Amino acid sequence: MTTLSNRINNLSESATIKMAKLGRELAAKGVDVINLSFGEPDFHTPE
Repeated sequence: MTTLSNRINNLSESATIKMAKLGRELAAKGVDVINLSFGEPDFHTPE
């Protein structure tokens, strides 16, 4: 069985994940949310 280092206990949730989670929670409560926390754009980005 593979074991993980104890250092994994020092990891924290990223700000992007926190914002996505908050957006989902607010949307579930009926708040109109425009979630810009992460994702792929639906347009070509400039180089």
